[in-house]
Amino acid sequence: MEHPEVAKGTTFTTSEIVQFDHKKIVVRSIINRPTGNLSIVAIDTGQVMDRKSVPFDTYLQVIEGLARLSIGNQTFIVKNGQSIIIPARIQSTLTATIRLKIFLAIIKTGNENTGVQ
Repeated sequence: MEHPEVAKGTTFTTSEIVQFDHKKIVVRSIINRPTGNLSIVAIDTGQVMDRKSVPFDTYLQVIEGLARLSIGNQTFIVKNGQSIIIPARIQSTLTATIRLKIFLAIIKTGNENTGVQ
């Protein structure tokens, strides 16, 4: 699914570029390139973002709200201002405990198929 990028050469407030939608997950790309992407995601209370195992690490920062994040068999509570790195090749599930906005950064290294990190 394509998500429109933020216009280059303009200022913006990260937490304001995406708005909540009732019982939905809304994604807005800041940058989306073959080498990686930066996105802001708004997740309504109770909604679940299920991710299959991906071949690269993902940086997640909670901008607003509270999340329950399961990585493999571990569960974390990530709150406003906190960050976590989701390791490559491990399935994760993110649940919005309360309305949630997150910043996601994925940088593709070119080593995804080799297991090198």
